[in-house]
Amino acid sequence: MKKEKWFLLVLMLFPLPLIAEMKAVEHSIEAEKALYFFDQSTGTGRIIAFSCVSCPPVSLAFFKEIKVKVDGGIVDSAELGKYSGYSATIFFDQSSKLAIRVNVGERSAIGNTPPLSSPPPRREKNGK
Repeated sequence: MKKEKWFLLVLMLFPLPLIAEMKAVEHSIEAEKALYFFDQSTGTGRIIAFSCVSCPPVSLAFFKEIKVKVDGGIVDSAELGKYSGYSATIFFDQSSKLAIRVNVGERSAIGNTPPLSSPPPRREKNGK
């Protein structure tokens, strides 16, 4: 009888970690311009995202394990700073304000964007 009670207790408690995992909801922001700051020594960084010219900026933290997608390929998070000023779709955890992944878009045409010293290479668009 004692083993049956423990077995039932384990069955009841087993799904709790799975339920806790399901509560984390991923949000995204479409940034017209995003600025990236990465500290190589700590492996952490910060993203300042602007949804529009007059919108207040959104500040998100990230770790070096963040997934960064540029032109369909994955790049290292240390290279993220090269894409400051580009548009981006940023996926993050709302409760912790922690960025999970970034899809870098095109260079922003906003007037207050600082010029890059040497823009990173971009793939040519198919002229069909």
